Amino acid sequence: MTSFEIAYLCFGSFVCLAGLTMIATYSATNPWWRTHIGRMLVTYAAAEIMMSFILLLAVVVHIGPHWFRGVWFVLQAIVGGCFVFQTIVILRLHKAARNARELDH
Repeated sequence: MTSFEIAYLCFGSFVCLAGLTMIATYSATNPWWRTHIGRMLVTYAAAEIMMSFILLLAVVVHIGPHWFRGVWFVLQAIVGGCFVFQTIVILRLHKAARNARELDH
């Protein structure tokens, strides 16, 4: 195993374990499935975990990328959708804060 493969094994494992820990902690402490933001956070984390796992397989186990190109595309689409949702939430929060400031004046 090369030094890059060892480094990616450590990095990819860290990302996967950190993401799974976040989802498990969130699931144990909050009903995330009841809110749009909670569902988005878990969806985003799951997509990132899967992308890291796929790269881990490709880099460390040398599994060719042909079988997961479709899966990678779907995961990237999910991440992109989460970014769009996050942008909408940020704009709504900004608008609500601006409206609250205007009411205070």
